[in-house]
Amino acid sequence: MGTLSHDVADLRKILRHSREYAYNAVANPVEGTILSAVRALDENYDREATSLEEAFSSLIEIAQAATDKTPEQLPILKEAGVVDSGAYGFVLMLQGALSALEGNPITIIAAGESTEEEKFSKADATKNIGYCTEFIVTLKDPENFPKEEFNEDLEKLGDSIVMIVEEDILKVHVHAKRPGQVFNLAQHYGEFGKIKAENMASQAEDAGHSVEGENFSINKEDANKLAIVAVSNGVGLDEEFKALGVDVVVSGGQSMNPSVEDFMKIIEKLPNKKIVLLPNNSNIILTADTVKQNVEGKDIYVLPTKSLQQGLVALYNMNKEMLDFENFQEGIIKEFQAINEGQITHAVRDTEMNGVQVTAGHFISLKGKEILASTPSIIETYKSLVDKIVEDGGELITIIYNDDVTTEEREEIVKYTESINDDIEVEVKYGGQGVYHLLVFGEE
Repeated sequence: MGTLSHDVADLRKILRHSREYAYNAVANPVEGTILSAVRALDENYDREATSLEEAFSSLIEIAQAATDKTPEQLPILKEAGVVDSGAYGFVLMLQGALSALEGNPITIIAAGESTEEEKFSKADATKNIGYCTEFIVTLKDPENFPKEEFNEDLEKLGDSIVMIVEEDILKVHVHAKRPGQVFNLAQHYGEFGKIKAENMASQAEDAGHSVEGENFSINKEDANKLAIVAVSNGVGLDEEFKALGVDVVVSGGQSMNPSVEDFMKIIEKLPNKKIVLLPNNSNIILTADTVKQNVEGKDIYVLPTKSLQQGLVALYNMNKEMLDFENFQEGIIKEFQAINEGQITHAVRDTEMNGVQVTAGHFISLKGKEILASTPSIIETYKSLVDKIVEDGGELITIIYNDDVTTEEREEIVKYTESINDDIEVEVKYGGQGVYHLLVFGEE
């Protein structure tokens, strides 16, 4: 920008275009959201401001006033006694911008992160940060496999441990300085089916929302096929997506959404001319659409999957040979939008919604934006969800669990689901996802 007065004038143009872009990007704009804050800035911007600092002070006041009104615009916010989180986050962003303009940039420290200089929040490619180590072992004595003892031994050799034991198969992911010691430990319990160790220092040179924490290989022979890029959350879901034909799995989910730049870097590396993006989160769809608009020389298709469940169903209905993807896109969208889905998580505070009394720390079942139940038992909470899914037309029930759900709980969940009626079929998958203990969906 030029002089300060030009900066202020340019800000006016930015606000107008931001409002137009935001509203045009949403099929059904809803007031009482961040959209209301953006609109208020455009309509009430202080045209008399002579400096950016003065302008941003005014913007903060306008955005805060619009945010305070959101409970009156959206009944669900008023019922919960909160303001819209997106609008509130927008206010915080503006406050951060003003602080930087005033010469006081804000440093964000993640929970549990040290501020000491010797602690690194980002991997330093010049340091030996170890190896991303993975293996699969067929256990020779699965009934007597000392799972807890083995996990303790792994903790002595590395961190970021994910361990799955399914019948006689042991799957492990661990970050270790000496992967050979990890392999030697595991070999005592059976025969390897797969081993891998990749240097994370070299991976760190290509930072961003990495592909499940590792670089992805490029097979130029696949350039004439459809490439699939999917956002995932959880080591089990990562593997499931890859098994269903996904070329690149991008880490994402609640509070850790990938950026336009993250997607662009991946697309640049792919030799494919036709690429499908599966955002698998409503907050990432707009990002994926922006990527589509900014990629040249390749055909980018965005399937508006709003959840991991929808992403799975989309993959069930597509394959890499669909080079005329535009002919299949509408049908695939109908398939994944037709599923009945929900999830179970912990409540973070007390509230009352839809006549349901929610207690902090209890489990809550969600179907869409509706809270169905809140109880201290994951089993009882699950029953409220699956009953509703079956009632709405789901017969094939898929349950995706994370590490917080015990074997006994899974068994009881499956037993109850199968007891609903004779037509019910149940499929259980390990997802390892964050936030949600269970992701559930039903298909007819």
